[in-house]
Amino acid sequence: NTPTTNPTITETLTPTQDLSDPAVQLGTPAWTEDFNGNSSPWDYESDQASFSTSGGALNLTARANPNWHSWFFSSPRLKDAYVEATITLTNCSGKDRFGLAVRGSSDFQQFYFLSITCDGQWGFFRMAPDVDIITLQSFQDADLLREGTDLPHRVGIWMDGNDFTIYIGGQEMGSVSDATLSNEGFTGFLIAYANISGFTVMVDQLQYWNLP
Repeated sequence: NTPTTNPTITETLTPTQDLSDPAVQLGTPAWTEDFNGNSSPWDYESDQASFSTSGGALNLTARANPNWHSWFFSSPRLKDAYVEATITLTNCSGKDRFGLAVRGSSDFQQFYFLSITCDGQWGFFRMAPDVDIITLQSFQDADLLREGTDLPHRVGIWMDGNDFTIYIGGQEMGSVSDATLSNEGFTGFLIAYANISGFTVMVDQLQYWNLP
């Protein structure tokens, strides 16, 4: 007798993409900075903070005075776009915080920024002259950040005219409207510590996409 075999059917699972994720929805970014070199346009040093490129990341460190906001801007100059940074917060606690800043004015004294704290919250603010911080969205809990800010997180701002939508890990967190800074502006980063001097943020990647 000749033995017979029954064919088996192997089911192949195809991962689905979240089309609400701006990075998926918009496709290939218009521009990417991966910080793989020995320097970047955001390298900066002061008594209060240092921004330095090494190990494939831009490393932001806050020091000296608590709650002193340090920031630095460079190109790209953007108005309507989706901007996203991949960050990791280390050696920090509480309201030690990082900011992704957009639409920076030519004197670098006015801008919008998404603030991410070490206790897993986000807020959206406008910096006015003389370091007057205007709250557009007060700090809110984000479950994705609660998984641990010492893990890499994608944080982004969708800018469309006077409307700003905040994303963490590709998920929409909330939106605000403000017409104060309506022109294109510089892109940058901000850091401040509340609890631990030497608090460091690693920015592994910065990207932007043009809006359709």
